Amino acid sequence: SGAYLASLGARCLFAYPESAVGSIGVILPHVAVRALLEKLGVSVELLHAGEHKDAFQGIRPLTDVERAKMQAILDEGHGEFIDLVARERHRPVEEIRRLATGEIWTGRQAVRLGLVDALGDREEALEALAAATGVPVGKTVRLGPPRALLDRLLNGRGPGLGGGGLVGRLHDAVVDSVLDTSGIGYRK
Repeated sequence: SGAYLASLGARCLFAYPESAVGSIGVILPHVAVRALLEKLGVSVELLHAGEHKDAFQGIRPLTDVERAKMQAILDEGHGEFIDLVARERHRPVEEIRRLATGEIWTGRQAVRLGLVDALGDREEALEALAAATGVPVGKTVRLGPPRALLDRLLNGRGPGLGGGGLVGRLHDAVVDSVLDTSGIGYRK
């Protein structure tokens, strides 16, 4: 969802057909591990100033007040996310609210839902970028070495649904075409 959020400023969003697109939602995990630590013989003492400063350290469960406050913050963030998607994708807020369940869709589904503009790969995105900007495809300026394959895979730009989804693919197809993962340029 953070990657989709980051992509919303683009004028045209491309996705591979098998991309994972969407996940419009907000999450904040809280794992309380005190009982596990005690079973392992680990004692933790938190020193803190501020009544709720230790709330998200995983040492104790949240109080009802803390849980309600965090839920209100998450709900507010979710509403802002929905509004941003609606504004940037030129869709009615209620339509996006119905989609903002945290679910993901394939690239094909996302095109039908209006979450992305087109299916395509890096070359198609480059051609669209060149047409929109008048900058010819084919010129490349490298400002540094290309990133290693392992780095690209670990940072979510690998193939398939588990490989970074929409934004990883969009990054490859649009941002990488401009930044080329290590500099500014275009290539064909």
